[in-house]
Amino acid sequence: MPLLRRTPKQAVTPEQKRQRAEASQQRMALMREARAAVRGMQKPEPVRGIYVSIFLAAVAVYSYLGTDVETLTKTVNHKTVSYTAIVQHPAAAVVLLAIAVAGAVSTYWKRRMVTGIVFMLAAALGISTPLPKSVSGYQWAIFVVPAGYVLWMLIFRMNKEQKAYLSKHRPAAAAAPAARSRTAERAPARTGRGRRKQEPVPTTPSGRPLPPPSRRYTPPKAKVADK
Repeated sequence: MPLLRRTPKQAVTPEQKRQRAEASQQRMALMREARAAVRGMQKPEPVRGIYVSIFLAAVAVYSYLGTDVETLTKTVNHKTVSYTAIVQHPAAAVVLLAIAVAGAVSTYWKRRMVTGIVFMLAAALGISTPLPKSVSGYQWAIFVVPAGYVLWMLIFRMNKEQKAYLSKHRPAAAAAPAARSRTAERAPARTGRGRRKQEPVPTTPSGRPLPPPSRRYTPPKAKVADK
């Protein structure tokens, strides 16, 4: 005997294939409509994007104006001499400032993907922007602030609106026949494994249930009326 019983698969008719293909096309079209519907930014996303741009611009200006005094070495007359020098990093600060301005400008068109790409680029390049040693321990904020804004806008806001759009515009009539067909296909398999029908319990003429028969007890026989 086989250990596992497999229910025979029912043959798929051409009509069912056509219905499934149409349902798949409708789902894809609905997904494209949902993506297009949630493409634009909603309040307060543009305002918070400008706040993030101001933060990045302030960091770029601070990095441009900030200076560090470092101890360097040079060789003079075949001898190594140490000296102090002021070090600046204007190139990295200018790049971060340009990206911050681009992020603020991108909020004008209110396109979530465009603004998200700009701020993720700012997060990736901003983490390498040097700061003075006195505040170098807070350099992680240059990455966390724009990256957190992008995650909040694209994952929490955009994904939530897309799910709401799909649940609102999804045709309820298309899901009902599929659920009924699945239930109908599973019904024969369940009936075969169903419990046995319980036999009626014998009772006395007064209506009391009789105990189950055993060797020590024999249930009384019903009286037969005399003809």
